[in-house]
Amino acid sequence: MTEEEQRFFSELRKLRLAVSPEQAWRLLQQIEHKKFGDALPTYWRIEGGAAVPESICWLFCWAKTGINSPRARDDCRRAFERIFPEAFGRLNSSHFHKFARKFRYHGSKPIHL
Repeated sequence: MTEEEQRFFSELRKLRLAVSPEQAWRLLQQIEHKKFGDALPTYWRIEGGAAVPESICWLFCWAKTGINSPRARDDCRRAFERIFPEAFGRLNSSHFHKFARKFRYHGSKPIHL
């Protein structure tokens, strides 16, 4: 892992949920996109009251591109900003997006709430 990647991971580990894990889950379940909904139980993980870095990367990618769905992008961005206030603006760069695409599936396993 490069020094920049280590810095991004370190920053992600510091992000805390602004809502409860259950509220975050409900916000994400409200996003009406089949592919997102199907992937949610696999890629959204909470450990120790915080989202794991890979889950933050996964949600960031959806909030950045919506996988070619403007509605999904906007809905995911609103959810991201409710779950992690101010983080999207700090992370929103081409460098971070490249990092997020690389690490969004790293170490994924199903969520258990």
